[in-house]
Amino acid sequence: MGVALVALIICVDQLFAQSHALLGIDEYDDGVYLGAALRLVHGVIPYRDVGFPHPPGVLLLLLPLSIVSQVTGTRVSTGAARVQTAFVAAGNVFLLARLVRHRGMPAVLVAGFFLAVFPLAVFADRTVMLEPYLVLFCLLGASALFAGDDLADRGRLVWAGLAFGFAGAIKVWAIFPAVVAVVCCAPRLRQHGGPLLLGIVTGFVVPSLPFVLVAPGNYVRDIVTVQLERTPSSGDISIGHRLVYMSGIRSLPSVGLATAIAVGFILVVAGAFLVRPRPTRLDWFALGTASLTVAAMLVAPDFFPHYAYFTAAFLALLLAVSCDRLVRAASRRSATGPDSADGRSGAFAPTVVVILVLLVALFGVVRSFTWHESVDDPGPAIAEVVPRGACVVSDEPALAITANRFVPDSAGCPAVVDSFFTWLVVDPTNPPPSAGPFDPGLVGAWRSWFSAADYVILSPNPFRIPWTPKLTSWFRNHFRQVSSDGATVYRRVRR
Repeated sequence: MGVALVALIICVDQLFAQSHALLGIDEYDDGVYLGAALRLVHGVIPYRDVGFPHPPGVLLLLLPLSIVSQVTGTRVSTGAARVQTAFVAAGNVFLLARLVRHRGMPAVLVAGFFLAVFPLAVFADRTVMLEPYLVLFCLLGASALFAGDDLADRGRLVWAGLAFGFAGAIKVWAIFPAVVAVVCCAPRLRQHGGPLLLGIVTGFVVPSLPFVLVAPGNYVRDIVTVQLERTPSSGDISIGHRLVYMSGIRSLPSVGLATAIAVGFILVVAGAFLVRPRPTRLDWFALGTASLTVAAMLVAPDFFPHYAYFTAAFLALLLAVSCDRLVRAASRRSATGPDSADGRSGAFAPTVVVILVLLVALFGVVRSFTWHESVDDPGPAIAEVVPRGACVVSDEPALAITANRFVPDSAGCPAVVDSFFTWLVVDPTNPPPSAGPFDPGLVGAWRSWFSAADYVILSPNPFRIPWTPKLTSWFRNHFRQVSSDGATVYRRVRR
């Protein structure tokens, strides 16, 4: 519980000690996830009515908050969703520590503190991102999969599969730990793998099935086709710089240092798996998931800093079991020495490990508590100029959500949620920002949405809209700027 409390304190500091962090505009993605859940409450079905780039798991997790927002307002739901994510991040640390608690306190401290103070966790757990929720259900699956170092009984294997399957319904990356979990069931694949696979399929299909039945073609298009056809939108991030992110380095973005950390990590793991006794299934699971997830991140077309949180969870598990194996090997060797009679030598290595981990953890906590980033909160300013119930169109849904102006009272208002993915659906090989040429259908869609809007809220850099000269000219003739405090608000000119 101690390491989970550290993680929770860090998350709370991020939300309440930083100006506007709880209710301000932090990320584009969190507005998309919460916005799609809010629209779902009002009958706008993802995949059928609006594009959505992931399976529906996160929408179902946010649905209770979206229902409550009908009373509290969408601005409150923004803060509530971020607080919920903070508890999820703390829960991940607890589950990770619990998974290795049978290996002793050093393993618990290594695993828990590694994830709790991972410097780049701030990019994933300060708001609603997919990675904390994905890791939560992967760790729930791993916790049900193992009883100590070996596989659990068949009943728990089904629950493990359900957790891995629902993780896949949040983000398809869950396939990596799920595949490793199935491999761990060998050689008795039918006895152990059958219940696990049943759970995986059920955990993915049940939450996805209603959306598939409503719009099967669009579901496959959004989750599979567009993702395979899209051109990378985050630039050409080299393998070296991806290692920088996955190592957690923030203040010293050095490829050389990240490479040295990676080499040192590999040497520790290699040494741990060469000593006796033979690795357990939990050891192989840790090695397989860490290796597969890191490899996937190195070759993925896109890479963003919050992706590193996904690999950090499994790297923490691998480091914990590796350190435990090395500590136990050193303890056995010390126990045969001349000082073994009083047992002090055998306890020396674990003590050193605990002290080193605590020092590293303290350093990580200090770094996390000194995190500062400017976060704007244009919500109140937008609410002052946009009346309740007005039809609002925005290129960034979080702007309307934090202003309590996301859901209109009038029928016929365009249900624009994810302007970036809307572009990708039409033209996946030419993602924003782009100088053109723009797809005429996409340009026509934005003009029709603007035509139906009473107010338009634009982010400081509305690059997700295909601004042709004709569309720009039309917009200027039909809308007048009424506010520019954190976001630019335009009111329709009635002629």
